[in-house]
Amino acid sequence: MLDDPLYATHDARRDNVVSARVHIAEQMLKRPTEEWLRLFKTESIPVQAVRSLAEAVADPQLEHRGIKVRAEGVVGLEQPITLIGAPFVTNEDGPMTTARPPGKVGEHTVEILTEMGYSPADIDQILSSHAGS
Repeated sequence: MLDDPLYATHDARRDNVVSARVHIAEQMLKRPTEEWLRLFKTESIPVQAVRSLAEAVADPQLEHRGIKVRAEGVVGLEQPITLIGAPFVTNEDGPMTTARPPGKVGEHTVEILTEMGYSPADIDQILSSHAGS
């Protein structure tokens, strides 16, 4: 493409960016993804394949890094489900291995308010002021 006047200079490439993208996309379709990845990496060109959600979730790195977590007892589901957790560890105990199913609305209100430092009297007042909301 560098020999083509439409793409030989930076200004020409900028002016013809749409046709350049079309041309590159056509060329990319001529070889399988793995071949392009090898070629670009050999030339030290940063590259990564765009993957489908199913391909990304099947990546063995998710298992290796402990990012996949199992949730049991999810209301309405008979079997446990696998969820994708955060790709980083935020607690001192290490990565989660089992996820809690989501709670019902208000199920953990007292627990959360207690952890936030509210007294039992304050919690009673908060709950009574929001009763029926």
